Amino acid sequence: MAVRKATMQGQIAEAVAAANPGDQPLSTMFVVRGPNPMLFALFGAIGALIGASMSDYYFLTVTRQGVMFHRASALSSRPKELAYALTHAQAGALLSDLKINTTWSRMFFLFPGKDKPAKLNFPRPWRNEGEWIFRFLTDAYAASGAPQQAYGAQVPPQYAPQQHQYPGQAPQAPMAPNHPPAPPVGYPGQAPNPYPAGPPPQPGGPYPG
Repeated sequence: MAVRKATMQGQIAEAVAAANPGDQPLSTMFVVRGPNPMLFALFGAIGALIGASMSDYYFLTVTRQGVMFHRASALSSRPKELAYALTHAQAGALLSDLKINTTWSRMFFLFPGKDKPAKLNFPRPWRNEGEWIFRFLTDAYAASGAPQQAYGAQVPPQYAPQQHQYPGQAPQAPMAPNHPPAPPVGYPGQAPNPYPAGPPPQPGGPYPG
């Protein structure tokens, strides 16, 4: 089954609105939590079944108010229930090791309640979104005033936290660690700000779902 990227983005917009009315997605990406799917593709249909049994599928969405992880159907690629909701800074603190490849790229994310980071694989059609989301969230964490050592050496130099001004975003002074922001509806601890519209739109070609 082939599902168009634009269709998946529209379904996520509906899921975001259902989970937090009034919120809007800035950028979303389809990710596979587990081993690189290319390993299983070498073994055809049987490999695909094995890979599906060893993997979890999500839509990772940066919204105006926070970050959402919706579970995704392995068969239809439709979003299902909301699994995690975090602030931008919280999500940025849990991201590491972005690596962009030709077919499948990856980053690591420490899911709340887990003891080690999980690999999030994302295919070429979502590569621009993956880079943008990683940059946006790690910058949000850096701006929160948390210790920079938390990044360690896992963030590639080109994606290291920096004072990056996104289009349409008002300048922000770094927040002192002991000065909590005003909480908006839906995401305690996340200060509302004007955010960019997300990464450049890509051609809406079909994606095998």
